[in-house]
Amino acid sequence: MHSIPPRQSPSDTKPVTTTTELHLLWRRLMGELGFGYRSLWVMPLAPNGKPLGGLQRVEHIPVHPDPKLLETIALVVKAAAPRRHRKPAAGALPLAAVLLSRPGGPELAASDRAWAAALADEADRTGVPFWPMCAANDLTLEVVEPPLAA
Repeated sequence: MHSIPPRQSPSDTKPVTTTTELHLLWRRLMGELGFGYRSLWVMPLAPNGKPLGGLQRVEHIPVHPDPKLLETIALVVKAAAPRRHRKPAAGALPLAAVLLSRPGGPELAASDRAWAAALADEADRTGVPFWPMCAANDLTLEVVEPPLAA
């Protein structure tokens, strides 16, 4: 049994530079697990891994990825960049940390993996870097690594 870290606000978190730190970030932000509906949680991070602005939550998301929602997430992350960095050099864009939360058990669902793959595709399409998506349900929180290219 893993202990749950005390809940923190985004401004109190340490920079995220690894997937282990990404997992810990979401554990600290989520607190106790248990969800009544599907949500996407989005936090833009500076290139150094520090949170930029607040944590955004989109409630009652569909089971399958929504292209318009994915596009909006990329725009929100781009908008979090300081004005002087809106057209930055490579590596200077904010990164998107995204967590999908849903009710249910510990197994990753096909829809969880579909959202993770869609976010990776959106990163490729828009040039906005995304960390691997995390998925949380009523019992677990884990990093969902994107599928390897065939």
